[in-house]
Amino acid sequence: MVTRINYLKRYRLFITIVVGVFLLSCCLGLQAATYNLTSGSYPPCNTSWSVSGTTYTCNGNGRVTLASGDILTSNTTITISADNGFVLTNNTIGSSTNRINLVANYGAIQSGNTNTIYGNITANSSDITLINTSITGTVTTGGNINLTGGAVTGKITSSSNTITTNGTNLSGGAQAQSGMSITGGTIAGAFVMTANNTATFSGVTMTSGSISGASSVTIQSGSVLGSGSNSITISSNSGPINVNNSTVYGNLTAPNYSTVNITNGGAVYGTCVPNSTPASACNSATTVVDHYRISLTSPAITCEPAAITITAYNSLGNTVNPANGTTITLSTSPATGVWVGGNTFTFTGSASATTKYLQQTSAATLNINVTDGTRTESASYDPSISFVNSALLFSTISTQTAGVSGAFTLRAIRTDNSTGACVAQITGTRNVDLAYECRNPVSCVVGEKLTISNGSVAVDISSNPNNSVVAYQAVSLTFDGSGVASNISSNYSDVGAIRLHGRVSLSASGNNPAITLTGNSNQFVVKPHTLAVSGITTLANVATPGTTTTGAGFVAANEKFKVLIQSRNFSGSPTPNFGNETTSEKNAITLTASTLVHPTGGTLTTLTNTGSFSATTPAGTFVNPDIQWNQVGSIRITPALTDSDYLSAGNIANYSDGNVVAGRFYPDHFTLVNATIASACVGTGFNFSYMGQSFTTQYRVEARSTNETVTTNYHESSSSSSVSSSSAASSTAGCSTGSGTASGTGYANVEWVAENADNCVNLGARVTAPATSWVNGVRQITATGTTNFARQNSTAPDGPFESLQLGLRVTDTLDSRQLQALNMNPNTTGACAGAACTAITLGAPLVMRYGRVRLDDAFGPETATLPVNFLTEFWSGNVFIRNNVDSCTTILRSAISYPSGSIATPTNLTVALTGGTTTGQYGVTAAQNTSVTAANIGFATGSANHSFSTPTGSATGSFTVTVNLASYPWLRFDWDGQSGVPSDVNCALPNTNPSRSPDCNLRANYQFGSYRGHDRVIYWRELFQ
Repeated sequence: MVTRINYLKRYRLFITIVVGVFLLSCCLGLQAATYNLTSGSYPPCNTSWSVSGTTYTCNGNGRVTLASGDILTSNTTITISADNGFVLTNNTIGSSTNRINLVANYGAIQSGNTNTIYGNITANSSDITLINTSITGTVTTGGNINLTGGAVTGKITSSSNTITTNGTNLSGGAQAQSGMSITGGTIAGAFVMTANNTATFSGVTMTSGSISGASSVTIQSGSVLGSGSNSITISSNSGPINVNNSTVYGNLTAPNYSTVNITNGGAVYGTCVPNSTPASACNSATTVVDHYRISLTSPAITCEPAAITITAYNSLGNTVNPANGTTITLSTSPATGVWVGGNTFTFTGSASATTKYLQQTSAATLNINVTDGTRTESASYDPSISFVNSALLFSTISTQTAGVSGAFTLRAIRTDNSTGACVAQITGTRNVDLAYECRNPVSCVVGEKLTISNGSVAVDISSNPNNSVVAYQAVSLTFDGSGVASNISSNYSDVGAIRLHGRVSLSASGNNPAITLTGNSNQFVVKPHTLAVSGITTLANVATPGTTTTGAGFVAANEKFKVLIQSRNFSGSPTPNFGNETTSEKNAITLTASTLVHPTGGTLTTLTNTGSFSATTPAGTFVNPDIQWNQVGSIRITPALTDSDYLSAGNIANYSDGNVVAGRFYPDHFTLVNATIASACVGTGFNFSYMGQSFTTQYRVEARSTNETVTTNYHESSSSSSVSSSSAASSTAGCSTGSGTASGTGYANVEWVAENADNCVNLGARVTAPATSWVNGVRQITATGTTNFARQNSTAPDGPFESLQLGLRVTDTLDSRQLQALNMNPNTTGACAGAACTAITLGAPLVMRYGRVRLDDAFGPETATLPVNFLTEFWSGNVFIRNNVDSCTTILRSAISYPSGSIATPTNLTVALTGGTTTGQYGVTAAQNTSVTAANIGFATGSANHSFSTPTGSATGSFTVTVNLASYPWLRFDWDGQSGVPSDVNCALPNTNPSRSPDCNLRANYQFGSYRGHDRVIYWRELFQ
């Protein structure tokens, strides 16, 4: 029994320890952590990590699973690759300045809780399922995309499957193949189906953009697409467009055999092609009368009719011309008013308003009614009019401009009790109390002035808020015999809709009691004199430098920046009430890239505005921090009002760029694409090139914006094209620091780098390639076989370089923009990472050899074939040896001369001897003949397999053969030991420089017959093999 208890105790102890360890492991595993990959801190990966430049790979069937709260950071933009996908839970990945892109191959990418990602999500065939995830970037895959909540600023793309979202805000549009279902959220951009499948939008708000490519399109569940000021376009390929219980502002186009179905209270304000069902359901919001508005001046006087203006408006609040034949009928309540010329008016379709005159001969207050049988006056725009027997009457005041005077008259009149005519109530000079009332905005701004001038004296009158006029200022006015005071002007320093008020007190006289004459003007609008750009800054409030080719830059292409707009009066001072209107006019401000300052001949593309204007200081100034320009260069920006209308009074006369230059915009980064490289000798089982021999290269470096588009304005003129060759390398601490020649044109220079076997020596100075320049945002080599790795400048051979890695380095001395995906540093040993990388590799390492062609003398008996050493060799490091892997070299027959001339003529292969002939032969076996053609002599395993046949008739004799290497600089050598290897100039002009001829034209002597030998040679033996 005791023993059993002990065992139980031991088991309990063991279980306790195991459970404790498990709980400890569990808790530690769930603890959130911050991983900085560029600092060597890597998140959980189920395999292992490897690094290549700025790409961090979870190897093999790798999958990255983050714990809740994990944060991934980096010191530069990087890419994390995991073939088997990612699992995210309440994580933050990257930042606005150092983005982290996620790349998967076949494994799913999924998230839960709330996540924030700064970077692009890309997959090959993976499904992407994200919940409450905000992505500053794009989402691209061949699999399905399912998004719930959150937001995506860039485009989402499913190249082969479906996109389904629920409550997700999409700013960059979407593209799918098999289907698209967008539910809820605010969306913008182009929504494109690449195959003939359906697209459905339920309960969404679409601020701008388009829908296209789908077989049929359904808009339902209270969706609102577009607005009165921003229409959208929708098209379907084979079926109808269905608008169900939704509103669409824009143009809808179905196939010519189909229709636009509008059901369940749906509405379309725009065009429906080819038709709508029902037929009258699709209306242009710009042509349908929604209501009428009545405008008048009260009080009026009983001795003359009062002008009453009736204006038609659509549902968007814009004036509209009623259809031809539309008749309105006017009436008053009480029905004592008399309409001059009758109480009806018929529109002709060419006007939106008419003015009728109303007569009331006794004091009364009337309300006016209007109807066309369907539409009536708006309750919000239905003022009453009071008729009085004596009054101060202002003439109609037209629209004015801030800071510019406008004239009006003031009448002090009464109705004659006997005749009913208008007679003067006041004559001579009198003080009249005047005031102004701010109607829209409803409050005046302290310090702004409305100045009344009587021709000799100017007086600033008092301001009053809407419907609360109590403060007046006396102004001396002179009334003529008809009771008219003329030569009056008003000048308002601010903007808005205002109204003037007047009063004058009259003392009792005889049987006439003391009275106070009152009156007010019509409501009139004072518009800004100018809407101008007052400043352009970075988001950090650094002002644009306005530079072009030199000096500090502004922001990267497509990077957000601020534009400040100011409303000004004639004197250039801000008008502080702009933007305080009931419907704020600041919301109608739009911006246009109006002038391309730099570069000459560039493209002036449009601005992107994803934000809105808000008030800033001084009052009357507004800032929008969400402006982008997706190009490089310098521009001027001009504001405008989207509806070209200020408070229904017409457009502002002056829009100004403020003489502010936005720029210089520069590329956000450079990207290498379409890079290929291949040795001169390929396909023989061992690829290599000779130094100085052209080999195939092709690359394309693009200057890109923050959203990866090519900035085509990054373009050098022909006079500023930069050279691609590199300068000689210097050496520091055992490592070369070679660098390329800078272009000196304000554009980034693309330089070659080269390093053999990671030996810390930059040999980029020896790479010779065609000169390139930036053309439409691209710098590239497209021609093949035009690049070579030069021999060193000294006469001595070097190499071989059995692992020569070529690369490119971009140096942007003006704006310090970086080439992306750097993975090489030729000035260091070992693998580089992050900021330590300065270049990007081009293809796989090359084998580069210092080569030469060898042609030896040969002597033999007249009874046998004479073998000849015609070989390609390379420097092995201490001696030249036959290049046994060279089965590529060919030499033109026209470059090889026998006694009778070039062997391009086949008969010249036969050489006359004394008593017979011999014939030159190349590639004597079938295998060796593969590279021997009618035009070329080819080499196999480093030999031309050259020989001369046994002479006919046992003939004897000697002759000379030459090989001209003018076209083969990589095979020349300093055979005579004079002045080094000859240049192309030396070999092209052998007659001018005969001293170099032996090295340009290899010469060999051949002899058949018994060789007498030399008197000083005791023994000679010929050995043939």
